[in-house]
Amino acid sequence: MIANMNKISINSQKAVFWLSIFFLSLMCSVFIVNVVEGNATVLYENDFFRFTIAGLFGVLSLFSYYWHVSKKGRPNFANVQHILFSFGLTASTVILYLIMYVLFSWLEK
Repeated sequence: MIANMNKISINSQKAVFWLSIFFLSLMCSVFIVNVVEGNATVLYENDFFRFTIAGLFGVLSLFSYYWHVSKKGRPNFANVQHILFSFGLTASTVILYLIMYVLFSWLEK
């Protein structure tokens, strides 16, 4: 009896999906370390929010997941179109997050 082994193939769609999982796990682990230690590495700070390393990994995870969704939904598009689509959705999500954060902090006062 001969064992038939499947070949392992990694296409760009799977690679981008695993990249998003990697960034998500980095975000969670950095966030947990920041909570345990009580301090975070702040990249940008403003009057109403601050952007940390965990937030950076979260945005990168979101970007790569949108890139995966774009590749899965429209595989015939060029790579630049996938990147622009994921960048646009990531920017829209971050802007929506900032609007909701400011709105809820304003309502809290």
